[in-house]
Parts: sequence; structure tokens; C-alpha cells
Amino acid sequence: MQSELSTFARDDSYVKTMNDKDTETQRKTIRNLLMSHPEGLTDTEICIHTGICKSSVNGRRNEIKDVVIVGLAKVINWDGGEDRLNTMWSVK
Repeated sequence: MQSELSTFARDDSYVKTMNDKDTETQRKTIRNLLMSHPEGLTDTEICIHTGICKSSVNGRRNEIKDVVIVGLAKVINWDGGEDRLNTMWSVK
């Protein structure tokens, strides 16, 4: 019973977030930025360009239906640590 209530509360909270005016503004901002970069941007680059925090960038990007993976960017650590790959996103 409790898990059903917490699932309902989480779903209700998510619906409120998706319908929020600020959330729609973030989606539009991210979509427009990605449209102007057909070569793709990583979530970190989107954060840098928009000032939107990474968790919000990830959430809003996942809500934009035309967003597709266009490649991978290799992030090379300046301190010699382990390199990693980041997904690059754009709008089809």
C-alpha cells in the first residue's frame, strides 16, 4: 500500500513538473540550442551554454521527442585520470 502511495505521489509530482511554465521554458531553450548545433552537444555543454543544472538538462532533454544521439565525445582528464565518453545529442 505504501509503495502505491509513494508511486502516486512521485507520478503526480512529475506531472506537475512537466507542466510547469519554467520546465517548458527549459525544454524550449534546450531544443533551440540543440537545433543550432547539428553536430551535437553533450549534457555538460548544454549546461555551460544555458546555465541549467545537469539534472534538469538530462530530464528536459529526455522529454523532447526529436532529440537523437549523434555521436560520442571523448572527455580527456587534465590530471591524467581515466578518460570517458559522453553522448552527444541533437534534434533530427
